[in-house]
Amino acid sequence: MKTVAETDDPVADFFAQGWAYGEWALTHPQLYRLMFGLSSSGVPMHAGLEMTTAATRAASAEGQAAAQVMIGSLDRVVQSGRIRPVQAVVAAGQFLSATHGFVFLQIAGAFGESAHGFQVMASLGVNLMVGLGDSREEAENSLQAALTTRSG
Repeated sequence: MKTVAETDDPVADFFAQGWAYGEWALTHPQLYRLMFGLSSSGVPMHAGLEMTTAATRAASAEGQAAAQVMIGSLDRVVQSGRIRPVQAVVAAGQFLSATHGFVFLQIAGAFGESAHGFQVMASLGVNLMVGLGDSREEAENSLQAALTTRSG
């Protein structure tokens, strides 16, 4: 996510970072499962990966750094005025929940072809950004800008 270059559109950058996260996870599904402690048949609570309104906590410096990239990116979106003032950690938790759920469903084959899954996640990202106060038109334009950046 840190390798995504910043542009003058913080929402496009946020979407591009999310896409980078998803691409990595889908390219490394076993590592992704292991990273979240899901290598066994159960779904254990993985202590140390909590996101709370008080702070983010991670068991490793890498986990904390990853959370801070997302939170910093959302802070930038708030500072741009594109969305109303929110606690970035709470909004990050919403996006992480959506992205994490999407990744696991895509790994399991729930969406069939990856293009269909991407359409589901892209529209969900836009809907979340609109729910936080962005206009639908601007959010969709930012999504297209992120797509251009990531595929270019």
